[in-house]
Amino acid sequence: MVLTTFLGAFPCTLLIQWLVAPRTAAWPLPLRAAVFPVILLPVLTYLVMPLLSRLLRKWLYPPPGH
Repeated sequence: MVLTTFLGAFPCTLLIQWLVAPRTAAWPLPLRAAVFPVILLPVLTYLVMPLLSRLLRKWLYPPPGH
């Protein structure tokens, strides 16, 4: 599951940094730091991780006895 989380979080982190960081560079650090998880966590929770869990289900949850 750690590898699956990394596979989901790393591209999302890069994308969010690329899209959001230039637009928030002048904001105070606490506000900039708050924007990142507010965007990242819902995207991972409701979009990316369910998709990855379905795609990798045979690897994540092998049948009993294998």
